Amino acid sequence: MSTQHIRFSQSKMLRKMYRRELLEDYDDYEYSRKSFFTKIDSNFNILKVQKINNPQLYGLYLLHKEEMKLDNSIGDVREETLFHATSVKNAKSIARNNIDWRLTGRTRFGKGACFSPNAPYAHQYAGRKGAFVVVKVLVKKFETTGINYDLEIPSTNCDTTLGNEGNVYVKYDDHTFIPKYIVHYS
Repeated sequence: MSTQHIRFSQSKMLRKMYRRELLEDYDDYEYSRKSFFTKIDSNFNILKVQKINNPQLYGLYLLHKEEMKLDNSIGDVREETLFHATSVKNAKSIARNNIDWRLTGRTRFGKGACFSPNAPYAHQYAGRKGAFVVVKVLVKKFETTGINYDLEIPSTNCDTTLGNEGNVYVKYDDHTFIPKYIVHYS
């Protein structure tokens, strides 16, 4: 690992986040060019969108991202925008505390936090009054897996497993994902 000094360039943005509410209504999603809203809107009725402002989680996420960049193992760090479907109650807890991958009950592709690039696929796990948590996920090196309820950590140098033909991403570390929006839908 390099011993060079890391300049933390996001401190100004984090200070601004401290002045905001944890959840802010985000009405501009209808005009947003962000494709993840389109993926939801084309399959579901969006009732409300809330932007998550959690400077503590964001700071930890950025530090972990820098740490992954300094790791000399193969591969560049990518940020994927994925969906985590859950109940509205859980979504609000996730905004405050993030997803605790150790408490995951569904472990079909590994015992970790699960995400999907496919909103309808993720919806299967949301319940009747659902919410999508739109999440940024750090991925450097992944391995593909089949159904494996016992997988606790991916093989050496992998930080992510992919299952069900890329419909499921499983993460096994804290702060390698950050909730950005809660999308309430029907």
